[in-house]
Amino acid sequence: MSTPYSVTEDNFELQMGANYFGHFVLTGLLLDVLNTTTGSRIVMLSSKAHESGKIDFDNLNAEKSYSRMGAYSQSKLACLLHAQELNRRLIAAGSKTIAVAAHPGGSNTDLARHIPKALYFILYPLLPLVTHKPENAALPQLMASLDNNVQGGDYFGPTGFADMKGKPGKVKAKPHAYDKAIAKELFNVAEKLTGFNYKF
Repeated sequence: MSTPYSVTEDNFELQMGANYFGHFVLTGLLLDVLNTTTGSRIVMLSSKAHESGKIDFDNLNAEKSYSRMGAYSQSKLACLLHAQELNRRLIAAGSKTIAVAAHPGGSNTDLARHIPKALYFILYPLLPLVTHKPENAALPQLMASLDNNVQGGDYFGPTGFADMKGKPGKVKAKPHAYDKAIAKELFNVAEKLTGFNYKF
C-alpha cells in the first residue's frame, strides 16, 4: 500500500499489477477448474480505500503521473468492479461459480510501512479506534469464502465503527464501485493489457 513508484516484471505499475492485473489473470487461468467445482467462489480483495478511488484509463499504469495512495485506491476499486463484472459474465455464461468481494477493514500490520513516518505518528493515537487484530481482519474474507448466505456480487467487511473493525457481514461499497460501464471497460482493457482473454 502506498508504495514508492515501481513496476512489475510485466511493466505494470506495482500496485495495479499486484492487486488487480495479477489476480485478473490468475482467476482467468483457474476458470475451467472453478466452473467444474461445485460451490466454487471467486473472492476479490478490496479495501475501504476504494471509496476515494477512480479508474483513470488515461493513466492506468501511472504513465503520466503517480500518486501513491491514488494508485492503491484505484487498484482496490478495480478489484470491486472486477468482482461485479465477472459475476455478470459468469451468470451470462450459465456458470454456477459466483464472484464476490471483501475487505478487511483496518488492521495494524506492516501494510502501512510506506506511509510517511510523520503521518503515521500523527495517526498512531487513533489506530485503536479504526483497527482490529489481523485474525479479525481476515474474517470478512473467510465469510465471503465459506458462509452459506452468499450471493454473487456480495461485498463483505467489518460492520463496526466506520466499517473499519467489528463483526464481519455484508456491507455496501460506494456507488461508483457498481458502475457497469466502467467495470465492462476495465475488464476489456485488462484483457488487452495483460494479453489474457477469458474463456467462459
